[in-house]
Amino acid sequence: MSKRGPRAHSLAGSWLSRLEATAVDDTVAAWPDEKWQADPLGFAREILGVEVWDRQSEFIEAVRDNPLTAVRSGHRVSKTMSLGIIALWFYCAFPEARVIMTAPTAPQLSGALWRTIRMLYHRSGICLACRKAKKTVRPCEHSNVITGDIHALVQSGIKSEDFREIFGITADKPEALQGLAGINLLFIADEASGVDDKFFEVLIAGNMAGGGRLVMCGNPTKTHGEFFDAFHSKRNVYHTIHISSLESPNIRAKKTVVPGLADNEWLATMKALYGEGTPIYRIRVNGEFALEDGAVLFSLAAIEAAELRWEAAKAEGGLHIGIDVAGEGLTGDETAMQWRRGLRHLGTLARRGMSPHAILQNALGVLKECRQQLDAIEWPTITVDRDGAEGARCYDVFRSYLNEHEGAYRLIGFRGGDVPSRLREVYKLQRDLLFANLLEWFRDGGAIQVDPKLQAELGVLKWIDNERGKQVLIRKDELRKILGRSPDRLDALALSCWGEVRARQLVSSSNTPDVTPTPPTQVHDEPPPDALFDPYEALGGGGEIDPYG
Repeated sequence: MSKRGPRAHSLAGSWLSRLEATAVDDTVAAWPDEKWQADPLGFAREILGVEVWDRQSEFIEAVRDNPLTAVRSGHRVSKTMSLGIIALWFYCAFPEARVIMTAPTAPQLSGALWRTIRMLYHRSGICLACRKAKKTVRPCEHSNVITGDIHALVQSGIKSEDFREIFGITADKPEALQGLAGINLLFIADEASGVDDKFFEVLIAGNMAGGGRLVMCGNPTKTHGEFFDAFHSKRNVYHTIHISSLESPNIRAKKTVVPGLADNEWLATMKALYGEGTPIYRIRVNGEFALEDGAVLFSLAAIEAAELRWEAAKAEGGLHIGIDVAGEGLTGDETAMQWRRGLRHLGTLARRGMSPHAILQNALGVLKECRQQLDAIEWPTITVDRDGAEGARCYDVFRSYLNEHEGAYRLIGFRGGDVPSRLREVYKLQRDLLFANLLEWFRDGGAIQVDPKLQAELGVLKWIDNERGKQVLIRKDELRKILGRSPDRLDALALSCWGEVRARQLVSSSNTPDVTPTPPTQVHDEPPPDALFDPYEALGGGGEIDPYG
């Protein structure tokens, strides 16, 4: 036996005293307890020690009273906490209860909701009054601890000896629903806008035939599918609830009433990021469906899909850097730089006050870092927006460096106000072609990192006219009015895709530049023609693309 000094005994004694102070008497647990079936709010107070606010109460009681419930909301309105309370209430109140949770992807399923359920489970047994009194013994005299084997993985979930359980399955596997039966079933669909209709078809047609319950919850990001229909064509079937972030107790009281909920500081940030009145703001804050305008290039659902596929996207092919140039003032627009390989967006740099030489040095730093971290970085392409005096100065600096350092990169100068270099019968300006090309990159599977500013800028981009049969994009000054800033990150991302022009349809030879392939050291003002036949490099060529989609 090893010898232990006085300090070790002291630490052990301290640890044991803390353990005893929070010890759980398993003999008092008696689940399921049917007295809670009609009182989920009492369960939240007495068992979980949670205080709920008015709209949260409405949400929880709606699941008690209705077989089909759909809740659309803005951010930070206790959605996740409400679902956690509902799951544990059902598990503890009904015999042979089975709670099956789903979300569009595995990270969403195993993320916030499952973490909340685990937290509530481990903190159960202290009622709200005792929790406020800072009592730590579990269970307190008014409460009970929740029992059952709980696992770190949501797929294993919580299981009791009498066959009650909570577990999760991803929505991309509707076949997993087959065979899920029972006398008390509750299905929870989190981020329900992203759950495929096939999942709900299997669920409603099969598993709920015996009387199960379904609650769908999330931000209203899509204007089609079961979640959207619940608030429109199927309103006579679903009990629906709409909770705006503006209803948060913190915003209504103009002070912190419930920590963690939306408050005025958060609201100001959302206005600055997205622009009040934009589709993304209406979805994220107001919890409203932003009915899709056919002229919009990027819906929020498409933007989020591009973010979700980023982890799995491969960085293959040449390195492409796009640079949107701003002035050197510290209070003006940002100079933005975006870089990518193939379908994977690799990074963002956005700073105010950079001189053309500072922009060059940052671009060279990106090239160096990418060469160190990635394989086969050869013949990198840098596309600079050379419109305006600042852009022209920056382009000249990059060209001068290239003249002195042969083969350092391929340089493309972009002028958005020019006549399109191709597809002149489709687009009015080169800028229109630029963003049509970015749209095709997304459609081909382009994956972007999460960036709220970029998300906002993508979400307001739309076609505003069809002039003599040609597509015309919303003007940049109009985007500035909507966003309250210049869409610098968006412009840089589009420029990073310009080296490989994808947006095209069958065109006559008179519209195709008659240029021979350029060597790596040559400077040119439009993509080399070989880009037409090797979009995104690693993917190889493709069929003709209809730019109208």
